[in-house]
Amino acid sequence: GGGGAPPPPPAPAGGGGAGPPPPRGGGGGPPAPPTTLLVVRRPTVPLVEVRFHWADDDQSLDAAVERSAAQHVLLGQARRALDAAGVGVHRLSGKWRYSGLHLTLRLFAADIARAVPALARLRPAAPGDSRHAAFREQSRRAATAREVADAAFCAAFLPGSAGAWSPAELAAGSAAVADRAVGDRLEKVLLSGELAIVLVGDVDPHAEFDLPAHPRRRFADAVVAPSPDLLRLPGGPGADIRLGLPIPGSHDPEHWGALVVNVDFGHPVRSRLTRALRDTGLSYHADSVVFRRGGRTALMIVASGAAGSADRLVEAVVATVADVHREPPVQLRLAAERGAASILRAAASQAKAADALLDDLVERHAHPDPRLQADLLRGSGPAHAPAALRLFHPDRIFGVVLSG
Repeated sequence: GGGGAPPPPPAPAGGGGAGPPPPRGGGGGPPAPPTTLLVVRRPTVPLVEVRFHWADDDQSLDAAVERSAAQHVLLGQARRALDAAGVGVHRLSGKWRYSGLHLTLRLFAADIARAVPALARLRPAAPGDSRHAAFREQSRRAATAREVADAAFCAAFLPGSAGAWSPAELAAGSAAVADRAVGDRLEKVLLSGELAIVLVGDVDPHAEFDLPAHPRRRFADAVVAPSPDLLRLPGGPGADIRLGLPIPGSHDPEHWGALVVNVDFGHPVRSRLTRALRDTGLSYHADSVVFRRGGRTALMIVASGAAGSADRLVEAVVATVADVHREPPVQLRLAAERGAASILRAAASQAKAADALLDDLVERHAHPDPRLQADLLRGSGPAHAPAALRLFHPDRIFGVVLSG
């Protein structure tokens, strides 16, 4: 919590070269989508965290609804493909993501050589009852204040993206989406979407997989200036807020300074923000996490409280941001060094490392060579923390307030 930072340095990515997948039917078939593979070797346990993501740049509501249903088809395909390859799965899921289709799984290291090519070669299948599964999932999200608030925050931060569609809109669309549209969407994404694969665990970083070769992507990052007017929406019986502070991308030293300052500001257990909200009895849940979407980065401040407390929650957050902005340099340096150490400890989790690396690829976040990230946290983080204080200013806050 409070970090959301990149994991400790992975080894160089393995991967490479056996050309496109077999053609469909009897024809030549389209070329395979470009593929990016990142491998982080952590041999302490015999399990490997695996993440697959097929990108889809269509931001329309129809596309988002079709992907929501196609995600459930993909899960069934993945289970069957792994069974056929003789691979036992410890965990397989596919949480809906606005940017494409996604698989999260955990495997024994001995199964990786068979599992990765099997999943990379997945091809379209009949939609089945995916429409009903998507409707249930989006209806659940629409009834959850946290999910509604997260979608509204994304709409404020990255308007026009598929992540800006509310769960209620996705649920309504899922109820009426045609099976043919779901099948067409699945075919489009699997056959032409960029594929990102992340492996974290007991994996040889130089292992060769039967994947289409493609250089790792690099994207320009941008600092955005969302509207300073807070978006207010009706919510559940309590109050939920999502307030944001835009920060530069990792090409800027202030990015690393902001990450380490954020630990002292927004760690969910012992931060200034947590103390401020608990001492006033406003909230026992507060956090500040890194939020990356479409090449843009912000700190997302999350808090919830009782009915009628939304405005006081916002006031407490604004006051705490102002306190951080006025932090004396000596105290700030010590807090920043503790923050860097805390982020590196949190990144020791294989699952968190895999998720963070995938976000770097999928959300077009321009990280430097992953091997440099730990050094940047230890060095640039504390060194540039004083300059990063300008980012923690009340006038830069944007976001969403949900209240009953």
